[in-house]
Amino acid sequence: MPNHACRFEAKLRWAVDMFYSSTGKPIITAITRHPTPKRSEYHHVLYYTNREIFQRFHDRFESFFIRLNEIMGVHSLPIHAEFKVPEGGKPIPVELNPLRYGGDGLTDLSYYAHGQCPYLSFFQDEPYDWDGIWADGRHANKHYAWVLAYTGVGIDTEQVRIKDVHARFRQFIGEKSLIEYQGVDYRENPVFAIAYLAEEREERLPPSEKNTVPSTFWSITRASMT
Repeated sequence: MPNHACRFEAKLRWAVDMFYSSTGKPIITAITRHPTPKRSEYHHVLYYTNREIFQRFHDRFESFFIRLNEIMGVHSLPIHAEFKVPEGGKPIPVELNPLRYGGDGLTDLSYYAHGQCPYLSFFQDEPYDWDGIWADGRHANKHYAWVLAYTGVGIDTEQVRIKDVHARFRQFIGEKSLIEYQGVDYRENPVFAIAYLAEEREERLPPSEKNTVPSTFWSITRASMT
């Protein structure tokens, strides 16, 4: 029996938010790169997208969802999906989850980045002109990111007394890069913020594999207790 080995980028997934229209056509509303951090507690810390990602993967993912609906035959159904993609191969799904379409605001990234609301698109059957979006000079060379700012494992938030954690985190991100910021009560949740970024250089995005965002919260809170 032949040995069909697939080579993957070890700690990398690709996420796709999409919906099937009223006629069963797949409409992709977002494609994001999802690096997997070393610590599983911070699994969703970073998703980001850019023109190169869409040019590389859009048609492959669209073909997958066309084939999938030849089996399912559904319409008016949103899906958040995650994939592994072997080098030069077809996408292999690891998650297909209708309940995650819009989960924690990830799907909102396409709205804050490009101005098209994924929820209205779903309810109104509006397609996305991705070639036109990425041809726009405002978007062509930008890297758009969604950051889920975890408080960090082992931090006793009941002991934290700080009024400006959000101001400090915004300063850490940089107001120039920030396109939307949503603060969260860190005493009631395992995260303290959701941030949407637009960077001109990919290397300026938070390196999720180094747990940068949770360690930033730790630095802020530790400073407040000294």
